[in-house]
Amino acid sequence: MNINLLMVDDSEVDALLVENALSDELECPNFSNYTDPEAFLSFMESHHGIEKSLVLLDINMPKINGFEVLEKLRSTSGWELVPVIVFSTSSNERDVKKAIRLGANAYLIKPLTIDEYQDLIRATIHFWKWHHQ
Repeated sequence: MNINLLMVDDSEVDALLVENALSDELECPNFSNYTDPEAFLSFMESHHGIEKSLVLLDINMPKINGFEVLEKLRSTSGWELVPVIVFSTSSNERDVKKAIRLGANAYLIKPLTIDEYQDLIRATIHFWKWHHQ
């Protein structure tokens, strides 16, 4: 099954780690990274949702934070049901609760080591594929 993984994260290093983790997959998802949340919002407004998509969303970004992106995503026709996983360095319980309240499907804390980071990404993709078979 081919899926579309859309990452909204201002960290190019995190995008490289995700891309690296995906390179080992037999059925590698189509991967798009948006380091500028405004670019993702423009993309979102010009596309009426994308079938078989999953959004990885960081919270702490300049200009527009992940909560604002999540609110916009959940109020945009065609995107309201696209699964969103908040993927952040923040382990603050208020952030977790706010993300879930705004419509995130899950909240994952970015691991500290490269191996743990890549294992978490692989496990997330495998879970998503299994869930959508």
